[in-house]
Amino acid sequence: MSHSPVSPRGFPGTDKDKKSSDGGSVMDSVFAAALVAALGAVLYAAADQAVPALGLPGASDAKPHGSFWEFYEQNYLTDHANPQNKQMHFAGTGLVILLLAMYPGAALAMASALALGFGVFPYTRFLPNGAAEAAAVVSAFVLLSWRTTGKLYVPFLIMLCGYGFAWVGHFFIEGNRPATFIYPSYSLASDFVMLYQFGSSALSL
Repeated sequence: MSHSPVSPRGFPGTDKDKKSSDGGSVMDSVFAAALVAALGAVLYAAADQAVPALGLPGASDAKPHGSFWEFYEQNYLTDHANPQNKQMHFAGTGLVILLLAMYPGAALAMASALALGFGVFPYTRFLPNGAAEAAAVVSAFVLLSWRTTGKLYVPFLIMLCGYGFAWVGHFFIEGNRPATFIYPSYSLASDFVMLYQFGSSALSL
């Protein structure tokens, strides 16, 4: 009795001819993720010249921070001053990291989607909210995760864990509105940075 080769978790199909559940090979999935990340990098690098060349309006008053670190230091940390809110974020982000470790393909998808979000941000900064940017990031994350893991529920489970804990912390503990609605990409990246800084003793509760 023959058995098909077992594929690593998160990357269905190790055989070059074996197809994942949506019909694409593992290398095709990795290439798709790399392509999305590259698009984000190109958009980001070209933004200073491309945004004015396209005649896009100036930044919305709701988005005063044009760089990630400016946003993180002047907005994100202020919105997470409550220790219990921080703890809720650490719990959610910790679960996300655990799921990403279980499904490496989803980790690749998240990195690519974040790169796209950073690239899209300058072109949508004139909008009063982050809906357009979030649509690009979530769509890329869901589609790439589905492609690399072959499991459609994985990206939604990851988002439920991350945002579920974080939003409880904001709405019911700190009593403020999550920055996700304005800066979706910067806010997501900040969750990981804050956890890292806490773990390295660079940030206290």
